[in-house]
Amino acid sequence: MDKALKDRIPVLNFLFMVEVMLYHCESPDNSLAVNGTDVWLNDLISYFVVMNGIVCMSFFFLVTGFLLFYKLDFQNLGTKLKKRVFTLLVPYVIWELLFSLKAVVQGSGWTASELLKQIFFLRIWPPLGAFWYLYAVFLLALLSPVLLVLFRRKKLSVFLLALMILALEVLKKYAYPRFGYLGNIVLYLPAYMTGAMFGIHYDGQKDADRIRFLITMLFLGMVLDYQFPQFALMMTALAVAGASIFVFPVAPWMENRKVYRLSFLLLALHQTVISLTVGKIRALTAMLTPYIFVANLTGRIFGILLCLAAAAALRAVLLKISPKLLQVMTGGRC
Repeated sequence: MDKALKDRIPVLNFLFMVEVMLYHCESPDNSLAVNGTDVWLNDLISYFVVMNGIVCMSFFFLVTGFLLFYKLDFQNLGTKLKKRVFTLLVPYVIWELLFSLKAVVQGSGWTASELLKQIFFLRIWPPLGAFWYLYAVFLLALLSPVLLVLFRRKKLSVFLLALMILALEVLKKYAYPRFGYLGNIVLYLPAYMTGAMFGIHYDGQKDADRIRFLITMLFLGMVLDYQFPQFALMMTALAVAGASIFVFPVAPWMENRKVYRLSFLLLALHQTVISLTVGKIRALTAMLTPYIFVANLTGRIFGILLCLAAAAALRAVLLKISPKLLQVMTGGRC
């Protein structure tokens, strides 16, 4: 893997983590708007965040697939899967148990059996909702031998991947999985499989080959959108996410910033911080101006700043108490 790509991934991970936080801040209701312009601006902010949220999740699934399948073969498969236990499953279980305890203390009424179902059986949502992604990509990693066989031939892999993406669209249209967040996994499975294919053949492909494939899928999405609703939207998100991994420009000042180490803790903490603060920030904003689009912006901006402060504070505390514990809780990411 070349240095430019190594430098690019943590930058994009952090930027898309900011988008996750923006998404979960949500927007004030339009019924509070003072006029049509206020409604339009509020909707514009919401639309921008939601559309980027789809790109964001496509990126996370794509880059996860890419990193697992890069230089993966049946000789090192066991080693890579074992590593995913420590980087994905162990942190997932620790944080879900902590948030389960929090839910019980707050009077959720969940039984032990219900908690196990929420954590391990794809129920919507696990106690720490944002971590559904960690568990999803861990389960997908267990299927890696299948994709490794299917994508082993470079030219055939491109055809098979396109065919599988189309097959998933047929599945979504006629038999969409309604169980828990299995539907979410299916939604972003094309991005994961694309990352897997790129990872397997990374050393034998050029960026032009990868961009050509992404453009082809974008074109197919546009052509077949009438048949498969939102196919064009998902393929656009896939194309933007995929292209960003290989061509996003990273300036020297963006490389190796300490703030990137907070990405995992931001994922863990942001929903709690947002639920506690964003409503209050918007209430304070409303005392200064009645325009809800301003409250929309201030809630997101200051909410993210408070999330960053909380993640940095927790990291500092855990480093002081036990650096080893911090490594275990974050899968070695901090």
